[in-house]
Parts: sequence; structure tokens; C-alpha cells
Amino acid sequence: YDTAFLTAAAKRVAFAHWSTPQAKKPDEIVWHEGSATQPIARLPGDRLIGLSADGRRAAVVDDQAFIVHDLEHNTELCRIDSSRLADLYVAAGALSPDGGKLVVSDSNVQKLWLFSVDACKAQPKLLRGPGKNEADTLVFSPDSKPVAVGGAFYDRTVRVFATDSGR
Repeated sequence: YDTAFLTAAAKRVAFAHWSTPQAKKPDEIVWHEGSATQPIARLPGDRLIGLSADGRRAAVVDDQAFIVHDLEHNTELCRIDSSRLADLYVAAGALSPDGGKLVVSDSNVQKLWLFSVDACKAQPKLLRGPGKNEADTLVFSPDSKPVAVGGAFYDRTVRVFATDSGR
């Protein structure tokens, strides 16, 4: 398994399943509640980037878009086409614990974008950029307000940004 998430209450677990080491994408992204044999949903995407703390929302990314799903109603809440951000190459992404924010780092131009899941058609907020180094690790605080950004292995820095002000 390449990526895994566990909700705060430990009632749901999410993971990307790779059938073979040679596979270019996961075969499926599966969500389980209480049983490893009863999936809640199978979601398309190349990479799982987040699970809300209550386990109701999940975010995935593929070559074309970032997608946030409502797992309770099996619906797509938000789709952000990567064409909205020119030359976007996703280095990392994270879904806030409250499921309301999606932050994405772009390694081509070292920018950090913040999207509102409920208003994903709106212009994203630029939290950082352009910078010298890409961010390859993103994590929200438990209250979903600041986001910590870790540099690539050669950078070794961690920066914290307030999602309301971008500072």
C-alpha cells in the first residue's frame, strides 16, 4: 500500500492498493468501515491525498483533476481540473480534517494553492510562491486552520501557513 489514512475515531481506513510493483496506478482506492471485506466506495484516481477526520470526505488526484468525494452519499463534491492552474505538476496535496479545504503544492513553480471544497469553482488562494524549493509534504492542524509544509528531502525545512491570511 502506497498511502493510508485512518480517521480520528478509527472507524474508517483508506488506502491505495497496488496490485503489482510494476503497476503505474493503483487498481483501486478502497474505504472500509469495520470490515476489510466490505468496501464503502471505490474511487478513481492515481493518488489518495486525504480523508476528513470524520471519514465522510476523501480526496484523490489523477493526471487531470483533484476530486473530493462525499462518501456518505457516494457523490463527487468538488472537481478541480488541473488545467485551471497552468502547467500544474502535483507534488503533494492534503484535505483538511474538517473536509472543507484542499491544499495542493505545485512542484513546477513552487506554489501552494488553497481551495474551498464547498466553493471549488472559485479562484484558489495562493499561500506561497514562487519559491526556491518544492513542498512534498502537507498536513493540516487538527482545527483545519494552519497548514504545515515540508520541503523536499534536500530542503529540510518546515513552514506553517495560516489558511485565512496565507501568512
